Amino acid sequence: MAHKFFEEIQILLGNDGVLFFPTFPQPVPVHGWPVAMNTFDYIYCGIINALGLPSTQCPLGLDSQQLPLGMQCVAARGRDQLTLAVAQEIEQSMGGWVPPSVISTI
Repeated sequence: MAHKFFEEIQILLGNDGVLFFPTFPQPVPVHGWPVAMNTFDYIYCGIINALGLPSTQCPLGLDSQQLPLGMQCVAARGRDQLTLAVAQEIEQSMGGWVPPSVISTI
């Protein structure tokens, strides 16, 4: 099944297709706080890693709590430069990288 899924994704993406995919199912946790994680919280990046596809994390700004938001740009195997170029364009259109709010130590 995994090989069939990989082949379908490769055909779908072709040489110039890009898939926009969440990186994580919830906003980033506050630094220094314990994280209550579900076993499947890594599924979004895990699927892409298991398929061996290139992915670039693209920053999208900050949420209402001033924590970073982002998404993955995914392309077919061997098309790493495409994910980088698309992420760079999106980042520039969103105002560039924004540092997160200052986090006080616990």
